[in-house]
Amino acid sequence: MSYTSFAGDEFKAFRKIKDFRPLHMLNLVKVHKEVEYPDGEIVSGVEAYQRYGRLSFPIFANLGGKIIWRGEMLFPLIGPSEEKLDFCFIAECPSA
Repeated sequence: MSYTSFAGDEFKAFRKIKDFRPLHMLNLVKVHKEVEYPDGEIVSGVEAYQRYGRLSFPIFANLGGKIIWRGEMLFPLIGPSEEKLDFCFIAECPSA
């Protein structure tokens, strides 16, 4: 199974939530071994994800978001035992 993004209808429903408590999002990230950009440049999946973070984090922070926990996957208690995640963190937004 792959859960890499959301559809427009789900995002629209999410945007309608009228709950103003802080929202915590668990991010479990597995990157590709290599990524090829449209210009043909090939980088590691880790480098591509770090590039994404450098671009997206300032926007996230400007909206009041922050990372409240970073860690590593030590053992997969639930889920495929062979799955090893590359990044694990909890992000907080001021509200939905």
